[in-house]
Amino acid sequence: HIIGDNEFISGVFSTDKQNKIWVCTYNGLFEFEKVGSRLVYKGHYFTKKIITKVIKDREGNHWVSTLNEGIYIMPKNAPKMINNYNNDLSLGKVRGMAADHKGNLYFSSGIDLYTYNPNKYNSLTQFKSLDYFYEIQGLYLLGNQDYLFIQKKVNEIYSVKKQNIKVANSSSLLLSIKSLSSGSTGNVHFMTSSGYRYCSDIFTDTSYTYSKHIPDIDDPYISERGYGIHFDKKADALYLCNNFGVRLYKNGKYEEIRDGKNQIICISFYSGRDGIVWVGTNHNGIYGIEGNKIRYHFDMRSGLPSHMIKCITTDKENLWVATINGLTRINLLTNKHIQITQNDGLISTDIYRMEVLNRQIYLATAKGLLIFDINKDYFNSCKPIVYITSFLVNGKLYNQIPEIINLPWNDNNINIDFSAVGMTYRGNQKYLYKLTGLSKTWTVVDANVRSIPFFELSPGEYTFEVYAVNDDGLKSQLPGKIQFRILKPYWQTWGFRIGSLVLFLSIIIGFVRWRTSTIYSNRLKKEELINSQLATLRSQMNPHFMFNALNSIQEFIIMNQKKEANSYLGKFADLMRLILEMSQIDKVSIHKEVESLRLYTELEALRFDEAELKVDLLIAPEMDKAIIYIPPMIIQPFVENAFKHGLSPNQGANKLMTIVFAEIENAVICTITDNGIGRVASANNKKRRLVYQSFAVNASSQRLALLNDSLKSNKIGIKTIDLYDDDDVSIGTQVIVTLPKM
Repeated sequence: HIIGDNEFISGVFSTDKQNKIWVCTYNGLFEFEKVGSRLVYKGHYFTKKIITKVIKDREGNHWVSTLNEGIYIMPKNAPKMINNYNNDLSLGKVRGMAADHKGNLYFSSGIDLYTYNPNKYNSLTQFKSLDYFYEIQGLYLLGNQDYLFIQKKVNEIYSVKKQNIKVANSSSLLLSIKSLSSGSTGNVHFMTSSGYRYCSDIFTDTSYTYSKHIPDIDDPYISERGYGIHFDKKADALYLCNNFGVRLYKNGKYEEIRDGKNQIICISFYSGRDGIVWVGTNHNGIYGIEGNKIRYHFDMRSGLPSHMIKCITTDKENLWVATINGLTRINLLTNKHIQITQNDGLISTDIYRMEVLNRQIYLATAKGLLIFDINKDYFNSCKPIVYITSFLVNGKLYNQIPEIINLPWNDNNINIDFSAVGMTYRGNQKYLYKLTGLSKTWTVVDANVRSIPFFELSPGEYTFEVYAVNDDGLKSQLPGKIQFRILKPYWQTWGFRIGSLVLFLSIIIGFVRWRTSTIYSNRLKKEELINSQLATLRSQMNPHFMFNALNSIQEFIIMNQKKEANSYLGKFADLMRLILEMSQIDKVSIHKEVESLRLYTELEALRFDEAELKVDLLIAPEMDKAIIYIPPMIIQPFVENAFKHGLSPNQGANKLMTIVFAEIENAVICTITDNGIGRVASANNKKRRLVYQSFAVNASSQRLALLNDSLKSNKIGIKTIDLYDDDDVSIGTQVIVTLPKM
C-alpha cells in the first residue's frame, strides 16, 4: 500500500536490465527494485507532480518528464533528497543538523525541527519549537547526547528521552553561537561572535563567563569574534579559533598554532573522533591539527576547487570538505580527491553543515537535505562520444557536410567546433585533436576549448580528428572526424602548367626566330652597307676623276712644273689614304672629314682655271673639331655632284662653291652651296637629261638609308634647295645635310 488505491498511474517503466521498476503517477515517481519475485520500495520522488515517462541514457542518468512542468534529470550518482521535490513537507533551507549514536538525525528548516531515522520506513517526523518567530540557526547534542541544544534568538533545549522542549537560561552573550563543545564534567564551552563563553550548567547557570575555566590568562584576543571551539577531554586542552588565529589553552597557558610564520584564520571548524581538529580558512584551504602540530594541509594546489572552506566533517577514511565550488571527498590514506558537483546531484553548493550517519553523509543545504553514500564510486566508466558540431569556412557556416569537402584555394581559413557534452562530466575532461596534412602530433586542450581555428591552409587534403577524455581518463572509442580538401589555384594545376609551358616555349621559339631573322636582316644590312661603302669608295675613286687628276699632274710634269706636280701628287696620295682609312670605320672626326674634302676640292680644281673657281670650306668657330664625330664619307658625293653637274656646265667666269659646317644640339649641319646651272638646267642637258644624279649620289643614298635604319634617333637628313634670283633665274643649288653626332 505504498501507492495509494486512489493514485492514478500514468505509466510503468523498467531500466537496468528490467531490475528497476519506475511507476509514474499523478503524485510523483515511485522507485522499486526487483529482488526475486518481490518488489522492494526504494523511494518516492517529485511529490505532487504529474510524471509521464522515465528513460535512462547511456551514462546511467534518468530523465523524468512531467506534465506542464518540464523535464527533470536524476543523475547516475544522485543522492537521496528530503526537500520540496520528494516530500509532502514544505521543506526548504536546512540550516541546523546533528546526529546521535543511535542513528537518529535531527535537522531544522526555518522554525521547524525534524527527526529522521534512515533505518525505519516513513520515520520523518516534524515538531514545532516553542518560538514561532525566529529561525533555528543551529543544532548541537550535549552531554551523552541526551539533550539537543537549539540555537535561535531564544535558545531551547530538547530532551531526547522525554521528547519535550523547554527554554534554556539564555543571555545576550549567547545570541550568535558559532560553535560549542561539551566539557569533561557536563559543562559547555561556546564560541560566539563576541568571543569565548563558558557555562557550567546550561539549565541553571546564567553567568556564561569564561573566568571559571580559563583563569588568569592574559590573552587580549580571547574575546574576539570566533568560529570554532573544541575541548579535548583526554588532554584537558581547549582549542579556540577566531579572527586572530588558532590557540591551544592547556595548563594555564596558551599557545598560538601557526603555519610557519603565517596565522591560520578560521572560518569553519570540525573536531573529529580521531583527535584531529580541522580548521577551514578563507584563503588558504584546510588544516588538520593534532596537538600543537599541523598534520594535514589541503588547498587548491592539492586538488581543492576553492581555498574558501564552508564546513567540514570526516568518516573513518575520508575527509569531506564543502567549499563555495562544491563538495570534495579526500581519502586520507591515498590523498585522492573526488569532486562531487551538480552533475552528481549536488543541487546546491550552499552547504551549512554535514553529518556522517550509517555509511551515509547528510548535507544541510539551501535546497533541503541531501544524502550521499560515502562509499559511492564516482568513477565515470562511460566513454564519451565526441561530435563535430559545425564547420566554418572564412567565417561562414558550411551547412551541408559531405563525406569529403572540396574548397577553393582561397577558402583556406577553417574553424571546426566540436563537443562531448555529458551529464557526468565534472569539468576536468580534455580533448585531443590532430589535423592530418598539417601536423602528425596530437594536441591536448581542456574542456573549455571546443573550437579550433586554422588559418591560411595550403592546398592539400586534410583530416581533422578529435577525441574526448573524461575526468577519469577514459577516451572516446571513435573520434569525431571530418575530411576536407583545399584545391590548388589554377596557376598550380597541371593543365595551367602545361599550357604555360607551351606558351613559354612558343614565345621562346618565336623570340629565337625573330632574333635569328633580326640577326640575318642586320647581317644583310651590314653587307649592303659594306657594299654601299665600297660603291662610295669606288665612286670617290672613279676612273674619270682619277684620270683627270693624274692628267693634270702630268701637265705639270710636262711643263716642267715639278713643284706643282709633286704637291698635287702628294695631295692625291693623301686623299686616297684618307678614303681607304675612313671606309674601315663607323665614325670620323670633323677634322678628318674637312681634310678629305679639302684635298678632294683642290684636286677637282685642277680641271678649272685658277681664276674662274673659288671654293670656301668653313667651320663654325664654336665647334670643337677634336671631339665631334660624324658618319664618314657622307658629304663628298654631294660635293662631287656639285662639281660635275652644277659648276662644270656653268659657262660663267666666276664659279663659286661654299661648304659650311655648323653645330646644333645633337647634330652637325653641313651646307653645300654652288652657283652652277641648277637642277632644272642640268636635267635638260642632253647628256644627262634622263638622270640628274650621278652614280656616287645613288650609292650614297642607299648607304644613307641603311645608316638610318641602324640609328635609333637623330636620323641623317638630306634637303636640296634650288636657288633663284629676283627674276626667277636659277643661280645655283644648295644641299643641306644633317648628320647626327656620334
